[in-house]
Amino acid sequence: MQDYNNQIEIILNEINEKMKSQIKIMNEKFKYIRTGIANPQILDQVYINYYNQMQPLRHFSSIYVYEGNQLHIKPFDNNLIESINTAILKLNIGINPKTENNIIKLIFPKPSEEQRIKLTQKIKKTAEEAKIGIRNIRRQNKDKIKKIKVNKDLETQILQKVQMIHDKFIQSIDELTHKKNKELLNY
Repeated sequence: MQDYNNQIEIILNEINEKMKSQIKIMNEKFKYIRTGIANPQILDQVYINYYNQMQPLRHFSSIYVYEGNQLHIKPFDNNLIESINTAILKLNIGINPKTENNIIKLIFPKPSEEQRIKLTQKIKKTAEEAKIGIRNIRRQNKDKIKKIKVNKDLETQILQKVQMIHDKFIQSIDELTHKKNKELLNY
């Protein structure tokens, strides 16, 4: 019985971790959906060639939000301004950097109605992909649990726990999706 409990505990922990990972992936994708609100995390993937080594932008500058819809980047070394501008353009986020007084400015325009509709669809699609991932994890682990030969009552209890974990993560996806849509529509 102890061996079954260990197997079950391991499976439940795996389920939790895999489902958390689906939420994390969804949040990463949400970061890059422009809502008109400046988010410094959008620059996490900007790397600068510094002495023949690619380094994150954050190592070379201060990045801060200004007036809600602008990111200001203040390089520690003004000689890097051109490299930073080039790296931002390569990121292809649809925003052209402007430089004033050694500060690089990214202005996030308010999305048009047509863009909002497309972005809402993209948010919905991203959330649905995460839900599918969560459901697949549940299904795969249900099969694992059924292969562990335990009595029907215990199997039912375990499957109910799996369902509760599943429901918690689906609810979390719904809440995060609602929050992202609200961010988009209220701006």
